Amino acid sequence: MVTVLFIELPSDALVLIDVQACNPWNTGVPALTGIPFREPFWPHRETINKRLFLSAGGCLTESQLLVLGKLTYQADASPIWQRDNDPREISFSFTFLEQTIILGPLRAVLYVVPEHSGDMDVYVHLRKADRAGNYLQHVNIPLADLGVASAGEVPLTNLMQYFGPHGVLRASYRDVADELSTPHWRTLSHRKLLPVKAGEETWLEIDIWPTGMLFEPGEKLIMKISGHFMAPAEFEALQERFPGCNRGKHSVLWGRTFAIYLDIPTVKLLG
Repeated sequence: MVTVLFIELPSDALVLIDVQACNPWNTGVPALTGIPFREPFWPHRETINKRLFLSAGGCLTESQLLVLGKLTYQADASPIWQRDNDPREISFSFTFLEQTIILGPLRAVLYVVPEHSGDMDVYVHLRKADRAGNYLQHVNIPLADLGVASAGEVPLTNLMQYFGPHGVLRASYRDVADELSTPHWRTLSHRKLLPVKAGEETWLEIDIWPTGMLFEPGEKLIMKISGHFMAPAEFEALQERFPGCNRGKHSVLWGRTFAIYLDIPTVKLLG
């Protein structure tokens, strides 16, 4: 995982970033500090957008497949504990063949079919996994400062642990204010509600919070989709209290004419 801090500075200022080696599978690797980053623009001007398409077998691929596919999840599953082990989530993974840095906002474009009319909330969460598929859980505060000896003693709350960036969209609010949007981040208009009908394909563009993630060859990016929030709860007292509005099942479609994908912004910083 990469931690990048941005501060408002003059346009000709040289910014230094720290890439924290908080990868639990490579313990003892020191942080990389003071990397020159002369870039006052956001997103980074040398960003190369990589598009990964949903495909069969829970995979993300670099080419769009024409074979029609579908995965279904129970959108109103309960209780939701937000402890990184809730059921009723579907996932798609991509394995990197070379070192890759994701830096900036991401976007998931999905076709979702609800079982019931009315509305639906669709949640997307991105995770980093090692070569064996084990998910990274990043502790935000040094263990010594918390007075504990291991990450297993750190509470699973949003303040203490970061799982990865997430995005959510209530489908009826999917109308976009073009005049307030940019190519890398859309602003919802909140001027009108769009219908959500049972059994009909609903096209959703879900913006995902900016992040910085460093992947070594063989490590994986996992995209999870569900009807509930998949990051840790703000406080332990809020676990099992997630308030959902979904009913029944949601189906995610891909293939044929469905251009269903995840856009990730990649940059070269470590060379």
